[in-house]
Amino acid sequence: MRLWVFIFLYIFLIYSTLPFGSYLFGMLEKALGSGGAGALVNVFVGCFFLFGAFYLYKKAGFSSLPYLLAGFLILAFISLGIERPAERVHFVEYGILGFLVAKAFELRSFLASVTFVFFVGVVDEVIQWVLPNRTGDLRDVLMNTVGGVIGVWLRRSVG
Repeated sequence: MRLWVFIFLYIFLIYSTLPFGSYLFGMLEKALGSGGAGALVNVFVGCFFLFGAFYLYKKAGFSSLPYLLAGFLILAFISLGIERPAERVHFVEYGILGFLVAKAFELRSFLASVTFVFFVGVVDEVIQWVLPNRTGDLRDVLMNTVGGVIGVWLRRSVG
């Protein structure tokens, strides 16, 4: 039950940053330049991957290492291939969400976990569609869902 409360707080955090997230990234790019802001986001994403890999390795042990490495490499490859730094962060956020939701569903249903993440992504894009400084995009729903699927897969790989 506490995990679901945390998940809904996490979703609220994702939604609540939508109105000013692009403004913050704009300020970051203005202060550091486009390359500097992108590099800072890459450091954030890299730290997340290292922490996540270490945590999952400690939890799952050596037998799950190939699955964990594959999942993190896929997540890293896709996220670093996303052009805009803000979208990289969003992609990783949904990976974390997928991981948490799969844990909350206690691995009972891959489809239920992915469906939940998908609908959170749909609401995310509807909110962006309504906001004057943002744009909702179906491609973003797909990218959010892919991030979530990888998070669900990582959770399932640690059992």
